[in-house]
Amino acid sequence: IVQIQSMVTSRGSSTDRTSAVSYGKGTWSYSASDMDLLCAITAQECSSSYAGALAVITTACNRAESSKWSSKGTDPLSQYKAKGQFCYSIDNYWKKRLNGNYSSVVKQAVTDALNGKRNHNYLSFRSAGSHSGEVIGGNVYF
Repeated sequence: IVQIQSMVTSRGSSTDRTSAVSYGKGTWSYSASDMDLLCAITAQECSSSYAGALAVITTACNRAESSKWSSKGTDPLSQYKAKGQFCYSIDNYWKKRLNGNYSSVVKQAVTDALNGKRNHNYLSFRSAGSHSGEVIGGNVYF
């Protein structure tokens, strides 16, 4: 069962929308800026197609739901921010994608994944050609 709720919170003179995503094991809540960061990181890892973007965010969701990866965080954004795991801690190229500088298919893939959609069961990926596994959107998943 997946339930989506939108909440508006006031912080001083600014208002920030927070999306709460409920799934079978708990709830992930993200502000609009966190969603933008999720999309920017996803786009940097793969923005060639909806399937490719969905595969990237699926990996983070799979890890968040796996006891094997719990030390890196229990939500997709924490997984993205874990040292040495995704582009967030490896380089700064994702920063140019902030503030909506990614395609609508990336945003849709992130939204769909947070709502429970997955396109694989893998926990890791690399650039295609650097490892053996299933290639999706220019990355190889294993």
